[in-house]
Amino acid sequence: MVLKRKVTGIVLAGVLAVAAAAPLGLSASAADNKDVTVSYVADALQPSGVTDYYVTVPSGVTFTGVETKSMDVTLNPSAGTVLAQDLQVEVKVYSQNSYKMTGDAGEIPYTLKYSTTSGNFAQSTTLVNTGSTKEEASATSLIAGTYLEATQTTFYGQAEVTDDSAAANVDAGATSQDVLTYYVEQI
Repeated sequence: MVLKRKVTGIVLAGVLAVAAAAPLGLSASAADNKDVTVSYVADALQPSGVTDYYVTVPSGVTFTGVETKSMDVTLNPSAGTVLAQDLQVEVKVYSQNSYKMTGDAGEIPYTLKYSTTSGNFAQSTTLVNTGSTKEEASATSLIAGTYLEATQTTFYGQAEVTDDSAAANVDAGATSQDVLTYYVEQI
């Protein structure tokens, strides 16, 4: 099963000023209000023919500067089932632009790491593509030799931009992006 997710960097220098001047289309003289739903939806990956579990991956991430974002991947039992004790699921990821967001905002590199322990990325390996073509063989295991299973249902992920200087002199609203493709396989 394959799922693509976009990683996007946005330069917001003037966008916030525009949003503040006309928030949500409400006028200052009206006693109106507007509810805005804020949500996070993780999409599910389920290998063909599998009905007793699914894997959630981040639905997307947007950077607006030098910052760190969560990219957790989780193994979940389907409704009314429990995870088999012998279940092992390998998750791999491939970056379309080799972990660089490219576009009008310039080329902005980022790192992607995974760990079996929340917040512990010191021992984690920064992911790189293992090949140059977008196929599962070029994808990298999130944690080499480690699988999602009943006793390890989450790989804690961290995407980080540490240098966005390429976006310093571009127009407000310019974007750069990369596409991550996740692969899930039952071992």
